[in-house]
Amino acid sequence: MEICLRWCTLFKAAEVLKELFSETTVPKAKDLDLLVQVLDADNSGFLTVEEFVKMGHIPEDKARILVNSADKNQSGELDINELKRYVVEKALKQDQSSPTRQLSDLARNLKSHRDEDLGAGAEPQ
Repeated sequence: MEICLRWCTLFKAAEVLKELFSETTVPKAKDLDLLVQVLDADNSGFLTVEEFVKMGHIPEDKARILVNSADKNQSGELDINELKRYVVEKALKQDQSSPTRQLSDLARNLKSHRDEDLGAGAEPQ
């Protein structure tokens, strides 16, 4: 039973890791705790490039890009808060570039321009 539970944990961590590096999906914040638990080989509470490579089987160049992008305090390692902040920023960037968001922004801009035109004395059509 314990082996099965460990396998499930590793499988979930692998899925979270894929989401972390995906262009289209973002892992849930609660899943990041599991990821840190699995990848943090030395139980320091921090993830290093080496741990992403060794424990997560991520190419070193990708791991280095992630750590450098998310490492706000420039320590060379990520704590859970830096990782969560990175995921939130990634989600916001994806939301900004989503087609739905772009259409919503376009509609808002068109309405704003129409309202400006009406304010300048133009007749509505």
